[in-house]
Amino acid sequence: MKSFSHIFPVLLMLSLSSQAFSAPKDSKQLPRLVLGIHLDQLQEEYLQWFMDGFGEEGFKLLLKQGKVYDNCNYELSQPDAANTSASLLSGCPPMYHGIIAGEWFNREFERLLSCVYDKNYLGNYTTSTFSPLNLRSSTVGDELKKASNGRSKVFSLGLEPEAPILAGGRSADAAIWMDDQSGNWCSSTYYNYMPVWLQQVNDYGLFEAKAAESSWKPKFPLSRYVYMPHQKNPNFFNYALSVIDKAGYEDFKQTPMANTELNQLAIELIDREKLGQDEYPDLLMLHFNTGSQLSGNDSRAAFEMQDLYFRLDEDLAWLLKEIDRRIGLDNSLIYLCGSGTEKIDIEADEKAPGFYGNFYPERSAALLNLYLTAIYGSERWVQGCSETEIYLN
Repeated sequence: MKSFSHIFPVLLMLSLSSQAFSAPKDSKQLPRLVLGIHLDQLQEEYLQWFMDGFGEEGFKLLLKQGKVYDNCNYELSQPDAANTSASLLSGCPPMYHGIIAGEWFNREFERLLSCVYDKNYLGNYTTSTFSPLNLRSSTVGDELKKASNGRSKVFSLGLEPEAPILAGGRSADAAIWMDDQSGNWCSSTYYNYMPVWLQQVNDYGLFEAKAAESSWKPKFPLSRYVYMPHQKNPNFFNYALSVIDKAGYEDFKQTPMANTELNQLAIELIDREKLGQDEYPDLLMLHFNTGSQLSGNDSRAAFEMQDLYFRLDEDLAWLLKEIDRRIGLDNSLIYLCGSGTEKIDIEADEKAPGFYGNFYPERSAALLNLYLTAIYGSERWVQGCSETEIYLN
């Protein structure tokens, strides 16, 4: 039986008015700003479970005043932030846009590389070399650039490189993400534009100092955190970010503080780049993280997950207020969607009925190589593997 995952657990389309929260009366009126809020690993049921802990101007405003589409599906067996972003913004499946996963086996280097890897372009404030050229289909941003003869501005921001690069398409003014090693906001020389003000943000080094002095612990009273179905023993947390960041910023990206930094960058970009200030619609896409893995992303992380959602709710409320003040919500079109499905590793009881153990792709690839060698002779028949694919010679 063929089954597919729902990659967009909730999609909200909003044309917000600061007074009536309704669509413009003139159907020909164009929004001055289109804001896309992408939540990687969003779980739709979490929005319902945590509703009592949200404020009135973040998720609640979007859910109450927006149009909810809860049956938006693409036929993806293994959805992730990369292939879902490409599918949503291009409107077609991977067989057309070419992005099957966030990484795949590169036969030239004989190892797994990012789907946006491109050795022909250097990085700005990063040693990584990326571009959107593996994306074979046009995106919303590409079409907006064509329709406006290049006058519309298209920016895509995120914590990881794949989603913002692919969502922005080939014609974006810039795709910006957080570098794993330095914590800088970085981009690629593929884009002709690297904002001067963004270089100043990196050069000041304020973020590094702030991260070194911060910690992540529950922000709200304990009564605000609810019991979750897969939660076992309550375990409140306190992470020292200076310890997290010793090996780089990869773990820091799993905290709500990274989302807050991204939100702050988005507000700064709206102001500095003057988005929504003329008759040509501008497009801004933001890619937040809603799946912390600091505690293994299992039952032990129940409180971390709630705290992350509560803090993101405050960030979104702040963002919407700033858009209303600078552009006007009545001049904006906002959508929110989930990209990818969170994997929750619930501790299994080996003695319980139905326990089948764990699957290890590397071991399976090694066994397959031994089997093929026995049939066809000594050779490296299996060149590599990932969580979902095995690559043959």
